[in-house]
Amino acid sequence: MAAALKSREQTSNGDSINLTEFQFDPNPRTFKPEITRGEYSVTVDLIANRLERYYFIECKSTTSPNKVLKPSSEEFLDGLLEFVALNEFRKLSDWDIKFLLCSNCPVSVEVAQLLEEQPFHEIRKLRLLLLEAGRRKHGIGFRGVRISSRNIVETLKNTRAIEFPDRFLKELTRDEGFKANLEAMTEQLKRFRPDSSGGGQIISRTGTIYLLCDSDNHDLCEEQLSQNFLCHIGKCSNLIRRLVLFHSDLGSPLICVIPSKQVGYTTRNVRRPAGCTSRETSDALTHSLNALATGHGIRDLFFDFVPGTLDVVVAKKKELAELIYNSQTAPHATYDLGKVIELHQLGESLAVELSIRVLKDVYNVNTDESNYLVQLDSPQTSIS
Repeated sequence: MAAALKSREQTSNGDSINLTEFQFDPNPRTFKPEITRGEYSVTVDLIANRLERYYFIECKSTTSPNKVLKPSSEEFLDGLLEFVALNEFRKLSDWDIKFLLCSNCPVSVEVAQLLEEQPFHEIRKLRLLLLEAGRRKHGIGFRGVRISSRNIVETLKNTRAIEFPDRFLKELTRDEGFKANLEAMTEQLKRFRPDSSGGGQIISRTGTIYLLCDSDNHDLCEEQLSQNFLCHIGKCSNLIRRLVLFHSDLGSPLICVIPSKQVGYTTRNVRRPAGCTSRETSDALTHSLNALATGHGIRDLFFDFVPGTLDVVVAKKKELAELIYNSQTAPHATYDLGKVIELHQLGESLAVELSIRVLKDVYNVNTDESNYLVQLDSPQTSIS
């Protein structure tokens, strides 16, 4: 089904869903209860992403020839339990997340109606079905803290169901594009190797950057995909907590630089793949730590790893983004960073790097070095 989504534009309830240009991760991270604010860990079958849009995908199949996907179907309820838990993460993170339920059986009119209209009387019935399904799957102690009518409605509004009949998939096997996508995803799966120590659900693969992890116990480790790399961060929640506390102890300034040694690591605590530059390492770690921090409820701060030293710049991202945005000069619409006094402490190259990342994070504005006018009082900070 993943290769089919990658190969052809699909439709659901009249909506076009085109994932042909998306990147697919066939073995995504596990979202733990402390991230979802729920009772159970969630791992979807696939994640597809492009330009900050994410599709969390569950694939369900049945061998019964007469099976129809109904609101009471185990396949529908099982997928919706995952999505309802992840809906809280969607709201906390502010990520642009949609949910896809893919099945090889026909989608019933009742399911289509739920996804389209969310009638109140049907939502009440569905809530009871989800509570029963949760107890069957997670045990009698399951309380369904996230199985509220409001959360169910929000989840359904962001969910689409796609039917992939077996005959359609069989026909696709003759398509060269489908075969190429299937081979690429199969090869991608081969790069994943379950941790043989049994210590957690961490996956090891080529293209992994490790920070603060040098043991076989991964219980406190977290992982995040960032472009071509998987970032594996040990004791991630502790790292985030320390950065937040250091920033607070300094008086919660707009910008501060915290040396890596003060946080509890040096460049010796970082392992990166051969050929991965210091810039690529800092880019990947910056993206990953901010995504993970948002999942932990830290939404007002931005953490920027300095290339080379991996010191961390901590910034109040919304306030800083507004100052940078308001520094635009006419007629060329460049950003005059000299007007942002707090950036002077960083040096020119680091100030530009931070500005690019913060504008992208807060306003989804893509810029590069040519968009900035840089005349700062402090010496240039080099980036290796």
